[in-house]
Formats: sequence, structure tokens, C-alpha cells
Amino acid sequence: IEGRTGALAEAQEATRRAVEGLYASSGKRGRWGELTLRRLLESAGLVLGTDFDEQVHVAGDAIPDVVVHLGRAGEVVVDAKAPMDGLRRADEAADDAARSAALKDHALAVKRHAADLARRDYPSKMQAEFVPVVMFLPAEGAWEAAERGRPDIVAEVLGMGVYPASPANLGLVVELLRHQALTLDQDRTAAAILEEARKLVGNVGTHVEHLAKLGRGLVAAVGAYNKTLGNLERRTLPAARRIAEMTPGNGQVAALETIEDAPAVERCEAMGPEGEAA
Repeated sequence: IEGRTGALAEAQEATRRAVEGLYASSGKRGRWGELTLRRLLESAGLVLGTDFDEQVHVAGDAIPDVVVHLGRAGEVVVDAKAPMDGLRRADEAADDAARSAALKDHALAVKRHAADLARRDYPSKMQAEFVPVVMFLPAEGAWEAAERGRPDIVAEVLGMGVYPASPANLGLVVELLRHQALTLDQDRTAAAILEEARKLVGNVGTHVEHLAKLGRGLVAAVGAYNKTLGNLERRTLPAARRIAEMTPGNGQVAALETIEDAPAVERCEAMGPEGEAA
């Protein structure tokens, strides 16, 4: 019984500290959110300084709370500076009307913060093609409270290019973004390979066209050679051979043969400069 009482007391103390962190000043609340974020990432198996870094300075004055590294696939920016004043007032509200008004304020603050994250334009400031931004609200139920105040808040945030996350689904959100980044990287690699293949086929086609022209030139040269030889055999060589016979000391005039086999150029002509059949 004493052990259970002690565990209950520890749980109550942890809850008290969490509530104090949730409703503390913006500076303390931000630090509490950053610590919660780090613990969740580490519990998911990520290592600080290897898989993710904190307070990363990027171009301009933007300082993300956490950047999760996805290798060459990209980076995930996670913001933990949660707007919680409206949620605090909703919890402390004396009646439904005050609670409803506080929840609407909370939802509006969440939307404004998401819009601010979108305006920071992290993808253009970081040297990565895929840089999704995650808006992490460290209090479980904070997104649900925002939806009660503004039913379309999650869709609005997603429409800004910002991904909502809570302690319960942060690991899943990061893993989904990792999978999306890897898919996009594979798509980019496939597109690059396809482009290189297109260039290669074009270059091969150009070389084939040049070879085909050379082959046609060789055919023409052989034809010209045979014609010249025929003319020589008919008009010049007979007289030269008769003279050789009448003057034995001058040797004989050798016989020349025409070239019957023309170069095979049909296969060279089968492919055009763009890799298409000619």
C-alpha cells in the first residue's frame, strides 16, 4: 500500500509540474514544450546530435526548436512554441459561455501560429528539397480543444503546409514524413535516371546518325571506285597491257578487282537521333 501511495504521489507531482509548465509564462512554457519534444523523440529511438538537433540557426532569424534529419531525403522542422493561453482560460472558465469563447480564442491563436510558421518559409532557407514543418502542441488534447473552438482548424493548418502533432502522434507524424521524404527522393532519383537515359539515347542516336552518314559515304565511295575501275579497265588498261606485252622488260600491269560487298549500314539507319526508328 505504501508503494502504491508513493507511486500515486509521484504521478500527481508529475501532473502538477506538467500543468505548471503548460500554463507558465511563454518562456517557461516554450522550454517545457522543448523538453517534452526531446523526450518524445528520444523515446522513439532518435538520438540528439545525430538524428535531430535543437535550436538550429537557419537563414534569417528563424530558429526551429528541433530539426529531424532525414539524410539526403530532407529535414523535418518541429516547432514546440505552443499558444496555450486560451486553453488555460477554457480550463478555468466558470461557465459554458466563457469556456466556448476561450476555446475559440485558443483555436484562433493556433491558426495564427501555424500561419506564422508557414510564413517563415523554411524550405527556401534550408539546403534540402523536402522540409515539412510540424506544429507540436505539447499538451495532449490541445488540438481537440482547438477543434471544439474551430471545427476546421486541422484542415486549415494542413492547408498552410503545416503538420499538426501532439504527444500521442508525434512519432507517427515524423515517421510518415520520413516515408514521404524517402518516396519523394526515390521519385527524384527515378526522374534523374530517366533524364540521363533520355540524354544517353539522344547521344547514341546522334552517333548512329553520323555513322549512318559515314556508311552511306562509304557506299558512294565504293560505287565511285567501281565506276572508275570499270572506266579504267575499258579505256586505259587494255592499251597499257598491250604495251607491256610488246616491251617485256617493263613488267606486267596487274589486274584490279571491283568491290562487290558494300558496307552494311541498314542497322545503323534503324535508329534516328532521338532513338526512334528512322
